Amino acid sequence: MKRFMHVALQDKQSLFSLFTGLVVSVIGTSATSQGHSGTGLMVVGASILSLAGFSLAASLHKTKQAIRPASNQLKAKEA
Repeated sequence: MKRFMHVALQDKQSLFSLFTGLVVSVIGTSATSQGHSGTGLMVVGASILSLAGFSLAASLHKTKQAIRPASNQLKAKEA
């Protein structure tokens, strides 16, 4: 979780997308609770949140791959 937050704070575009998706979803939820048709906004917000989540997961996987070979090189050097 700590690494996820670090990657999220480094990737400003994904962080903005998470915030935007959350705001759009909240607006859609409040519109629905007041009797208006806000389901479209909720779907758009959920889509933005899921795409931002996939982007952050890919960034997290990429940093994990970049870290792993360096640790393997250190183990080889010690042996």
